[in-house]
Amino acid sequence: MLRPPLLWVPVALLCLTGCVYGYRAVATTTNLGTAPPHTLVPPDSVALYFGNTTMNDTDYVSIAFLEVQGAKYDDSHELLRQARKRASRLGANAVININFGQAVRSRGELISDVHYSTDGAPNTNSETEEYTSNVLRGVAVYVKPR
Repeated sequence: MLRPPLLWVPVALLCLTGCVYGYRAVATTTNLGTAPPHTLVPPDSVALYFGNTTMNDTDYVSIAFLEVQGAKYDDSHELLRQARKRASRLGANAVININFGQAVRSRGELISDVHYSTDGAPNTNSETEEYTSNVLRGVAVYVKPR
């Protein structure tokens, strides 16, 4: 009895989903070396503090710097949702010092960016698009209970 090779399923999925870039929000973190507590907080419960936060340093533990770069049409609500989601994964129960900015990002398809023409010359018809993205920056923290 012949079985279809299951190796092709993940490869096909990778080709369909992994060959594009810049089409969704990207959250990056820089850990501050502080081990977060092991209390996980649901993303919707992560508190958000905008601008310079006036809180005593002893009231919280800094976990990581957080940056969320939005996709082309993402608004501030999507950036805040992504920030809460990432902070929750880190064990944070708040994001402080939140500010917004912009950055230039690009999006495209990896296949068209690396493919060569039949004569061996690099493809110059890349479908890469540059756009201005909204960016959220803040610090993921664990606020100590009182």
